[in-house]
Amino acid sequence: MKKTISINIAGLIFYIEEDGYDKLKNYLNSIQKYFSSYEDSKEIISDIEGRIAEKFLTKQKSAEQQVIALDDVEQLIKSMGTVADFEAIEEEEDLADTKETVETAGEPKREKNTTEAPSASYAPKKLVRDTKRKLLGGVCAGIAHYFNTDPLLVRLIFLFFFLGLPAGGGMIGDGAEEIFGPISGFIFIVYIACWVAFPGSTTLEEDINLKKFYRDPDKKVVGGVASGVAAYFGVDLGVVRFAWVLSILLFGSGLLLYIVLWLITPRANTLTEKMEMTGQPITLENIETNVKKALQPEQQKEESILTKLLLLPFRAIAAIFSGLTPLMRFLVVVMRIFAGLILVMVGASALIGLITALFAVLGLGTWDFGSIDSDFMPLNFFFGEVTPVAYVFLFLAVGAPFAIIAWLGVSLLTKENKFTASIW
Repeated sequence: MKKTISINIAGLIFYIEEDGYDKLKNYLNSIQKYFSSYEDSKEIISDIEGRIAEKFLTKQKSAEQQVIALDDVEQLIKSMGTVADFEAIEEEEDLADTKETVETAGEPKREKNTTEAPSASYAPKKLVRDTKRKLLGGVCAGIAHYFNTDPLLVRLIFLFFFLGLPAGGGMIGDGAEEIFGPISGFIFIVYIACWVAFPGSTTLEEDINLKKFYRDPDKKVVGGVASGVAAYFGVDLGVVRFAWVLSILLFGSGLLLYIVLWLITPRANTLTEKMEMTGQPITLENIETNVKKALQPEQQKEESILTKLLLLPFRAIAAIFSGLTPLMRFLVVVMRIFAGLILVMVGASALIGLITALFAVLGLGTWDFGSIDSDFMPLNFFFGEVTPVAYVFLFLAVGAPFAIIAWLGVSLLTKENKFTASIW
């Protein structure tokens, strides 16, 4: 029997065994001591604790365990590295630099053997819905995990085929609209089919080397979308900006695409998010390297007059959007409340009408309509031959969609997802 301790890491409560707690405490204390001399030490420690909490949470869900053991802490330290590890690496690099300075120019340098051992065979991947990172049903997140890519890109592809391609076909011509129009409905059916067919999973582990698409706030001109695209695909930022400006001037679709990406793409605010933007593993060594790089920023070249003139309208748009951000947030809240009220009123009114009609029909079922002439409707059949149970099932079939509409309105009003697994 072991003693367990309740701890709080990044706002999450975990239960950990006492020996694991001692090792984790010493590990965090060594990190805090090492980074205490840096200017943004609190932000660095907060990012590291957030990453630790995420790893522990994933471990608990995948193993279905309630308590963190000593082995879990040791695996965490092995994956993230220790302060002593990258201090030793720094000493080796300094020693290697010293040796290089005393080497003669005629001596050839020995190259390190970079042959890697063959990787172990892995079990085949299964296509499942990622309910941990889902926005709707987890279909796009599951497909992204299967193909080892960012879920945001898969969502953009789905949105393009669901909304963008049919709308673009309408702008091209009448014939194109007939061709691309049905694609929207087909994509909707495919998504629903995937939602039903693929099982959900909350234990999918994310690849630590996986690049994520963020807006880059450090190199932004308007919203940081172009710099985020350049960082994700490893393309020169100037080329991306040139292509974007060209698409806006010639076709006009680039502006719409930029605004959409600006709205749905998260901003890389923390140090770990900026590392994920370039695909760097979240280790202590990489964190220290990025902190040192941030403390010694590269001197930016002064922009030419032509560059300033080209970027002037976009910077003006960025200033306007920044000024209108509070108003836009208020309008979004108003639209959410208005839409929620409309859905609740429509759903509730329809349900009240259906309930009233059900009781009326059940009450009229004992009447004799033989004396009433009706050329349009066989009243005796509806109120005499049809059983009350059939009317109840008809009410459930017709009323279920309106109940879902009303419940969706409640979800919008409360900003909570009311469609939990227990409901379905």
